Amino acid sequence: MTDDTSAPLVIDDDVMAPGFIAVPRVLWRDTGLTITARALFVTLLDYAWEAEHPCWPGYAALMSRLGWARASLAKYLRELQTSGHLSITRRGQGLTNVYVLHVRPTDVQKLNVTPRRSKTERPVVQKVNEELDREELDRVWRQTTEILRRYMSERNHQLATQGARLRRLVKRKVRWTAIVDVSSDEQYRALTPMRRQMCRALSEASGQRVESCFFPHAI
Repeated sequence: MTDDTSAPLVIDDDVMAPGFIAVPRVLWRDTGLTITARALFVTLLDYAWEAEHPCWPGYAALMSRLGWARASLAKYLRELQTSGHLSITRRGQGLTNVYVLHVRPTDVQKLNVTPRRSKTERPVVQKVNEELDREELDRVWRQTTEILRRYMSERNHQLATQGARLRRLVKRKVRWTAIVDVSSDEQYRALTPMRRQMCRALSEASGQRVESCFFPHAI
């Protein structure tokens, strides 16, 4: 195999078309961190840059995304904290943690790379979104389905809720929005006219004011 510096690196794969995560080079080249801790940093960065539904992931979401046990996740979170690349603020029971990612000026100096700056500097805007973790979502959904029994017959209740799942309950600024996955076209048609009842039931179950409900069409 020859080292042909004139040959381009070609990405011929539709799977990569949706885009990439921009990982800071100083972090990726930091040999003081294990490669596993760097992978965790990248995963948190992926959540931070998720354009459609930005969120603060809970332990359950991170464990599912990375395929790790709780002990492993805790270990590498501590490594990032100890190295100064991560700060964690705990917000209370039932709420996910706030993760703040850091790349220190000393890291840039070690790499000996001048950071690139855009022509127009943009101010950093702190996200004010919140999202329930998987365990809390499941609890809210179980209670929601019980509340919905007040509005419909048992047959219609089964049609509307069996196989459905609360995917997300996210707050953007002051507005909470719910995303409920449906299991069939028939269920989608049954739930669509019930948006207001669903929002009321979710509000009662979660203790938050849910103003919008979406039912992604079954695939």
